[in-house]
Amino acid sequence: MKKDTLDTLESTTVATPKTGGRKKAPNTSRKTTTKKPAETELKKAARETTSEVKQKAGEIAKTAKKATVERADNFVSSASTHAHNISEATKGTSEELRKTEPEFVAQGFDWLADQIDSVAGYLDSRNASEITRDAKDFARKRPAAVLGGLAAIGFLAGRAMKATDSEEAGNKS
Repeated sequence: MKKDTLDTLESTTVATPKTGGRKKAPNTSRKTTTKKPAETELKKAARETTSEVKQKAGEIAKTAKKATVERADNFVSSASTHAHNISEATKGTSEELRKTEPEFVAQGFDWLADQIDSVAGYLDSRNASEITRDAKDFARKRPAAVLGGLAAIGFLAGRAMKATDSEEAGNKS
């Protein structure tokens, strides 16, 4: 059959016995579609390229995550070192205060030094991901404390900004 005949056969309508209406005749031609070799090659190349891009993206993400974790751990280590230094300085201050001030003032500085040393020990014993997990657990268990702390920080930041604005206004006068 010629192609024109097939197209005509496909669009031919026939009467249906039940309704008497018209209905398109079913497509009885067996058209086989052969994909062009260039199209097949193009799809194959696209799949391979997509696969390579996904693999490279995964490698980049893995490298970025590793670098971020390393930086966070370095920050924790640095914070721990600073906390130890502050604790030692606070202990030295306490010893100096014992010479000139009442004992309870020196004891207050001793207590503060012990607390700072405790924080430094905590930072020494954990990495960044463990600290993050601990912070999340604390926030889940004590949301009121977290919200209260955030409110206090916001209040103090507002006061500091207001004081800075007042000083700048005073300097311009």
